[in-house]
Amino acid sequence: MHLLDLLKDLQPGVLTSLDHIEVLAYNGYKTEIPVRDVLKHDLLLASARNGVPLTVRDKGPFFILYPFSADDSLNVASVYSKCAWQIKEIRLIPTKR
Repeated sequence: MHLLDLLKDLQPGVLTSLDHIEVLAYNGYKTEIPVRDVLKHDLLLASARNGVPLTVRDKGPFFILYPFSADDSLNVASVYSKCAWQIKEIRLIPTKR
């Protein structure tokens, strides 16, 4: 599933009020993904590999990744660090006014 599609389905217009998405993993990892990245790149929210649901042992239940093979400019440590697996929670962080 594409992360952008999920966010649009949750609440129409929600993206215009967001600054970033905070992602928390079962292993304690936390990362922030700017909404501009969600809009610009085709980020994936994976829950299965080859039709088989991801388990925590297989980096599930959810895994967010950037389209590294589609855009070489994404192949840098600063983008790799925004990816997350074993996701337990996604928080929508509004723009500060």
